[in-house]
Amino acid sequence: MRRFLAFLLTLSALFVFLSCTENDQTLWQGEKFTVDVLETGKSDAILIRADGTVILFDTADTDDGAAIVSFLRNYGITKIDWLILTHYDNDHVGGAPAVIRSFSVGRVVGPDYDRDSSRMRNLSAALAETGLKLEKLTDDVRFETLGGEVWINTTRKTFDLSDESEENNMSLIVSVTSDGHRFLFLGDALKARITEYCDLDGALSACDFVKLPHHGDWNKGLGLLLEETEPSVAVVCADRKEAVEEKLFDECGSLGTVVYGTWDGGIHISVDGDGKLSLCRISA
Repeated sequence: MRRFLAFLLTLSALFVFLSCTENDQTLWQGEKFTVDVLETGKSDAILIRADGTVILFDTADTDDGAAIVSFLRNYGITKIDWLILTHYDNDHVGGAPAVIRSFSVGRVVGPDYDRDSSRMRNLSAALAETGLKLEKLTDDVRFETLGGEVWINTTRKTFDLSDESEENNMSLIVSVTSDGHRFLFLGDALKARITEYCDLDGALSACDFVKLPHHGDWNKGLGLLLEETEPSVAVVCADRKEAVEEKLFDECGSLGTVVYGTWDGGIHISVDGDGKLSLCRISA
């Protein structure tokens, strides 16, 4: 009980919980750093704005493309600096053609493997139309924003991709820092990929927020990462709470990590000029 009360005091110091009742994105345009986890069901689409740099992680499925485009336009976004496709499952790349055709995109990056699917063929067509290319990363990428750094980590291991589930282990893992706060995005990485990442220098530094992998699945590698990084908040992209493994809720609860799911709506997190974090729900 004492640990739980101490956690609540710590969490209240880190995060201000708001209602987002107005859902007016024009009110958020002046914020220094924001993370928006969109409500797209059992799929991923996450927007980061970091001191003028716009990063979009994944684009959910094909029928989510128009909603993603609308969400970005409501922010007044006209250019996406980085479109990061963590891996090539349908529920991560489906909306990419709509995004690429609607905005000026600087770079499109993803892991170094091939997938033959209708969504990837549609993506290739959109890239060709706009003169872009998909950069398949074989080495890590790091770049600075005004308030911190983005680290895109790619696997160095070889996985048997004849088993489609192993494609999840090709996921890019991205760490974003801003004014001393750290946000971690795990794609759909499974145990082998997370374990590989945990062995890297800096991977297990404390973080405030983690986007949990694979719609709420649990594994021991994830448990180690959470235990070492001690996030205050974790987010699951899933269409219903019942689909999330109970072990995940139990273990996060024992660590004092509050779990939010997109089945209850999207999530907006910001860092203000004083380094204060705020979190609120984005209702439909």
